[in-house]
Amino acid sequence: MSNSRIFDNIPFVRVLELNNPILLENSISLGIARLDEIDLLTGGNKWFKLKYNIKACLQQQHSTVLTFGGPYSNHIAATAAICHQLGLKSIGIIRSAVAYSNATLNLAQKHGMLLHFVSKEKYALKETPAFQQELKNLFDDFYQIPEGAANDLGTKGCEEIWSQLIENKQFDWRSCSHFACPIGRGSTFAGLLNSNPLAAKGLGFTGFKMGESMQEIIKNKVPNNHNWELITDYHFGGFGKSNPTLQQFQSEFKTQHHIELDRVYTAKMLFGIFDMIRHNKFAVNSKILAFHTGGIQGN
Repeated sequence: MSNSRIFDNIPFVRVLELNNPILLENSISLGIARLDEIDLLTGGNKWFKLKYNIKACLQQQHSTVLTFGGPYSNHIAATAAICHQLGLKSIGIIRSAVAYSNATLNLAQKHGMLLHFVSKEKYALKETPAFQQELKNLFDDFYQIPEGAANDLGTKGCEEIWSQLIENKQFDWRSCSHFACPIGRGSTFAGLLNSNPLAAKGLGFTGFKMGESMQEIIKNKVPNNHNWELITDYHFGGFGKSNPTLQQFQSEFKTQHHIELDRVYTAKMLFGIFDMIRHNKFAVNSKILAFHTGGIQGN
C-alpha cells in the first residue's frame, strides 16, 4: 500500500488549439483538452474517475477491487493497471457469456486482474441483491467499483479536471462559450458541470442511443445546473458502433492534427462538433473547448 501516493501526483492537462479550414471559414475557435496525454492505460478521464474510488478502497483497508465492464472496456484496463501499481488484487466481471481474449483483456490479465465472464442477461442483473450475494460467495471480501466508476466518487474526481488545465495564451480556454465532453455514463460530464468555472454552456455528446434516459441521469447528478445540452445525433448506430464515414473522419483528423481519437467516444464528439459548425449551430466567433477523454488503448 506504500504506493498509494500515486494519486497525489495530480496531472496537468495541455490545451491545444486546432488549425482547420472549416474553423477559419466559420470564425470558430476550437481547443482540445488533452486528457489522453496523461497515460495510455490509466489516463484520460479514468485517472480522475478512479482517484477517490481507489482511495476509499485503501482507507477501508480492502485488498481487492471488484468492478464491471465489457470485453473492450477502458475502465477494466485502467482499473487493473492502477491496482497493479498499488499492490491491490483486482477482479473484473466481464459482460460476455464466453471466455475469450483480446488486447484489452490481455492487458488486464497482464496486470493481475482475475476475469469472470457472465452472460449479457446475467450482467444486466449485476446490481440485484441475488447477484451481489453470488459475488460475495465467489470472491469473499472486496471493494466494489461500478462499471465505468460511474458513481459520486467518480464524479467528484472529475470535478478536479478544470483546475488541471494549463493556462494557454494562444488559446484562452477561460473565455470559451461552450465546452464539449463525450458521454458514456455521465460522471465526467457531471463533474465538469459541477465545477465549471466558466459561463460556457456544456455540450454532452452521447455515443449511444440512450438519449432520454441519460438526460434524466445528468439532471439528477447536477440538479442546480441548467446550462447544458445533450447532443444525441452522432451515435453512429449505438455504443461502439462505427461506419466508413466516422472511420474516414478519425483517420483524416489524425493525419491533419496528429491526435488519435477513440471511435467509441471522442471521434463521435469531434465529428459532431464539425458537423454542427458546418450547419451553423454555433454563433460566429464562438470558442469551444472539447475534452479528449482518452480511451485510445481500445483502438
